[in-house]
Amino acid sequence: MLTKHKFPSDIQFIPFEINLRKEKWLFVSIYKPPNQNNKYFLNNLSDLLDLYSSTFDNKVVLGDFNITPDHPDMLSFTNDQNFSHLIKKNTCFKGKNGSIIDLILTNRKFNFKFSSTFETGLSDHHHLIYSMMKASFQKEEPKSLIYRDFDKFSMQNFKSELEPFLQSDEKSYQIFENKFTEALNKNAPKKCKILRGNHKPHVDKTLRNAIMKRSKLKKKSK
Repeated sequence: MLTKHKFPSDIQFIPFEINLRKEKWLFVSIYKPPNQNNKYFLNNLSDLLDLYSSTFDNKVVLGDFNITPDHPDMLSFTNDQNFSHLIKKNTCFKGKNGSIIDLILTNRKFNFKFSSTFETGLSDHHHLIYSMMKASFQKEEPKSLIYRDFDKFSMQNFKSELEPFLQSDEKSYQIFENKFTEALNKNAPKKCKILRGNHKPHVDKTLRNAIMKRSKLKKKSK
């Protein structure tokens, strides 16, 4: 969290820095109480953004503003900061028709897509806002993994392969190693598996099945 300046106690800002592929982003999470003066709040927010303007070219401000994007005070603020608001759907439904008071503002609107809201069931009148950042990554080359196949391994057969040597008078370690490897290769042969470059070990069979089920239900609902 960034703490260059101390703001009034009634101002609720949490500025923090995120580094994405050598690009620094300033994120500011905010909350403006409904009864707080709009200009007072936005002026303090402008001071915070100006404070970090020499350090960050990419800025995002998000939270519950309790101000609609078309309010004159908000229009003046977004114009001064060269901000665009990403959320176009209503987020608060205290009134009959709803309003947009939970916002995501940024000076890099083309770095985001799929901005919207959804109901979580945790709030009686607010929807959760979200957006996705556009990103790219360099795909890694496939990797080959050598492993032993123990599916048909039999300990009894393995022991019987080694027993004649163990009962002989030959005590050479090199010969023992060769016999051991020969028996192991016969009972648990080596195999090669090709892994994708973007292999995700955390995505196991259970999670893959859950993702497939979710996609199937989503298609069915549409």
